Amino acid sequence: MTARILLVDDAPEIQFLVRRTLDNRFLVESAGTLEEARKALAKGLFDLVLLDVVLPDGNGFEFFEEMRPSLGETPVLFLTGLDDMDNKVNALRRGADDYLVKPVDPRELQARVEVRLSRRSKSPELSFGELKVNLDRYEVSLRQNGAEKPVDLTPHELKILIRLVQNRGRVLSRNQLIDEAWGAGVHVEERTVDKHVSSLRKKIGDAAGYVKTVPGFGYMFSIEKDEDAN
Repeated sequence: MTARILLVDDAPEIQFLVRRTLDNRFLVESAGTLEEARKALAKGLFDLVLLDVVLPDGNGFEFFEEMRPSLGETPVLFLTGLDDMDNKVNALRRGADDYLVKPVDPRELQARVEVRLSRRSKSPELSFGELKVNLDRYEVSLRQNGAEKPVDLTPHELKILIRLVQNRGRVLSRNQLIDEAWGAGVHVEERTVDKHVSSLRKKIGDAAGYVKTVPGFGYMFSIEKDEDAN
């Protein structure tokens, strides 16, 4: 699956540079304001965010703090013209994954993006208690009585679970899960997602507690199991 990158920067020359550098390997979407970035993050799922600090409608540091809970483990790299050490340290202490100063060499930009994405996906097989998910082979299994048994999920259930695991710790809306499991632009009732999640939970048994409902927002895969999941 091709990684999706969100660039938040209002400078046309930076948007051009990033697209020219990364478009051959990744899908790059640009947002020129923080409001556009909020809409993009609410609408779609991204594997990495490149974020400027000085934007027309606000401060990138404050935006990062605002969005960090919903970004989960998505890497965030600051790409900015602020080259002083105080800002760099500030970004890293807030939890940023990297800090690049403009003008940036395209080779360095590509290398740093590739490293962050590879670190995120270097473990294709993930275990959560009795549940094991292989992100490369799209396989799910449960350990029962000392043996691993495959879980028979429908294609839609599997896509929902995989995307939740990939974004563990981040709340995904029903519309985001619809786009992932059925495809963007396909009309599917939100209630259909609830039915598939309910079926998924039944099939993964005691591991259902990892798939949490966030009332009013959607669903989240948490590494802390909820024993009362429904």
